Amino acid sequence: MGWQLLIKINRNYLARIPGGKVRHSELYSVRHITVDSRKEEYDLLTNLTYQLEQDYRTVFVTRNWYDTIISGYLYHQSGRECWLSSGGKGGASGWLKNFNWEEYLEKERGRGRPYWPQLPAPNLCKYLELAPPADGLRVYADFAIGFWLHSVSALATARNSIPPAKLRTLFLCYDQFNENEKFPDAIKEAGRFLYPADDSTQWDGLKSDNHGGGGHSTTTDKVFRMGLHDMLRIIDSEHFDGEIREGNSKFGCKSEAESSLLTEAE
Repeated sequence: MGWQLLIKINRNYLARIPGGKVRHSELYSVRHITVDSRKEEYDLLTNLTYQLEQDYRTVFVTRNWYDTIISGYLYHQSGRECWLSSGGKGGASGWLKNFNWEEYLEKERGRGRPYWPQLPAPNLCKYLELAPPADGLRVYADFAIGFWLHSVSALATARNSIPPAKLRTLFLCYDQFNENEKFPDAIKEAGRFLYPADDSTQWDGLKSDNHGGGGHSTTTDKVFRMGLHDMLRIIDSEHFDGEIREGNSKFGCKSEAESSLLTEAE
């Protein structure tokens, strides 16, 4: 069946799964086979969409865009991937520590310096820590849209516009992996899609130690996060002309805001 890919957008994963059987938990715990998923990789996958000779199959595991941006904002605001490791340990020096995010927003998003308040911040993480939430969330959302989400959206659009590629592409949502943490049906769905000729019973009883996908492991304070959701929707409307809303609609993934509101209503 050629080669297959599993893409986990919410934690910036691009994992290649070789042809053949998949070991238990490999569809879920893919950290050991990840490579950096920057724009070049997504552009390559978009171009491969138009390759029709080989029966390759792709599984997209994406996340609600509002949830993704808020989670990433809180994650980097804490110093992760700047002066902390992704797991929150000190002594690390991450890629974002020396990344020139101001230059990136100027060149890639057309933002002038008055667009963000000037603060004594040597990197994006420190800026998010010092800036008021409305400014920090706006800056981070702008960065995330340009750096990750645009390429993801273009790839999904290409896959959906080519009938053969659409048939070979399965879209799953991050929240589907949280619905039954010890035995997510999404794992079985992905496995059966990638390997339809294999014995489907191999996916029965599949479990993972990576409960719930983990996300960015940021604050679980519902009131605080709901406030950020309200703020981001206003930012999207006033500054991005609904760019987040439009991109998010291509995937239809449930938001944590919806889940929280339903829980409170019950």
